[in-house]
Parts: sequence; C-alpha cells; structure tokens
Amino acid sequence: ERNPNFFQGSSSSAKAVDSMVSDELSAIQALYAKKQASSTEDTRINTQGNILFFTARLRKQRVSYNKRDFARPRIFLAWDSTLGYPGEGPPIRFASVNLRGGVISRQRWNGALASFRAANLDFVAIQEHNLRKDSKGIDSLKFTANSHGYVFFFTPLPHGKRVGGAGILVKNETYASLETPRFRSHRSGGLCTLSFRMHEQNLKFASVYAPADARERISFFHAIRSLIDPTTVLCGDFNCVDDPSVDTRRSSNLNYSNEGAEILSEIVTQNGLRDEIREQMG
Repeated sequence: ERNPNFFQGSSSSAKAVDSMVSDELSAIQALYAKKQASSTEDTRINTQGNILFFTARLRKQRVSYNKRDFARPRIFLAWDSTLGYPGEGPPIRFASVNLRGGVISRQRWNGALASFRAANLDFVAIQEHNLRKDSKGIDSLKFTANSHGYVFFFTPLPHGKRVGGAGILVKNETYASLETPRFRSHRSGGLCTLSFRMHEQNLKFASVYAPADARERISFFHAIRSLIDPTTVLCGDFNCVDDPSVDTRRSSNLNYSNEGAEILSEIVTQNGLRDEIREQMG
C-alpha cells in the first residue's frame, strides 16, 4: 500500500508512480495465473519438478530400506540333511549380525528380535551389544527376548570398555531340545560359546567380536584359539579378513588394517573349519 505523502513533486510524477504500481500488480497477477494453469496441465510438461519430486521420494525410501536391512541379517546358513551324505548335520538355521549397540535401544532390539523370529532362526550370534555387568535393564532385555521366543546369553564387557561384546540368541523350542547345553564367556568380552549335543552330534556355537585395535586383536586371537575346536560353528565380526582383495569392498584409499588375519586363518585351518560365507557368495 502506497503512502500518498511519500512522493513529492508534480501531479504528473504521482500519476507515473501509479502507473508503475499498476503495471507491477498486473505482472504479478499474470505470473500467478500462469502458475495456476501449469499446475493443472499434464505433469509431463513440468519435467524438472517431477524429477526432483521423484528423487526426494526415492531418497526417503532408501533410508527406510537401509534401516530395515540393518535390522535383518543378510546371510542365513542352514544345514540341509537332504543334501550330501545322510546325517551331514542337524537341521538348524543360524545367522550372525553386528547390532552396533542396538540391544540398548528398545525399539531396535524389538525390531531385530522380530526379524530373527520371522526368519525362523534357531541361533543368532550377536556382536557389539555394548553391555557391562552393571548395565541397566539387562533383565528387561532378556524378558523382551523371551517374549519374542528367544533365550539371550551374552558376555559382558570388562571394566573400562564401552564398545564391543558378544552374545547368543537361541530359539526357545530349539533350546529345549538341546542336550547338556553349557554356556561359557571369555574374560575379554569378545567371545561366548554354547556347547550342546543335538541329533547325536556334539556342537559348539560361538559368537566373536574381535577388537578393532590391531594389537588387541592379535592378543585376542591368541587368547581364544584354545576354545575353538572342530565342532565349532564360528560366527562373528572379526575385524580382519583372510584376503582383503577378495573379502572387502571399500571406498577408502587407506590401507586395510588386517593384523591378526594370519592367526585367525591358522585357527580355522587347524580345526578343519570352512568359510561358508565365501563358498556361498563366491
């Protein structure tokens, strides 16, 4: 709104200003009408707008997918007694997943347990639960696991450590069928095992979280090698691989810290274990 006292000069100047204001209002009205008309036209005309909108939707869907994918194990391994020699192995289904502290979050813990149950997993090896002996809510975590149909075992982190830890989930029905189950945890907090007899076979299910620090990782593998035997199903996050050129996919140009891989390879070879992940994925 124009203040009539703002402009000074002849009446012709005031008329000129009125004319300019009128022209600007007309231009604004014409632009608004054009935008209204374009919004009712075929969406193919506004190509750039559609691309931007589609990209925004796709980005939102990808974020949601990544969250779900994180909560669910990507690889499942199962013995199939119908393949190979009869009695090759008991019919159990197991997986391994690094929860990255997801146990502490009630929402993520419930989501992970629900996905494990939906996949009908008998055993789940868990890494990086970040739990200590004095952590709050441990009984609640076990109760939640039981409500989803699982027994929850874990080895607590030692004093002074905040990240790491290994745990095992066993489906209630499967646990009830095990003969002489025995749970053991290592003082490092990075290994726990469940030994049992099933279908006339002795087995040991192990969950491992190796330290990210190279020196600690080497010492850790030396400390646990006597606890691994030929009956072990060895699952975990080892923070090293047998062959970085084959077993890693990285965008970083920095050298991969692979210290401890030789010791881990010795443990696998000495006990006649096989890398099922590599064999299945090629």
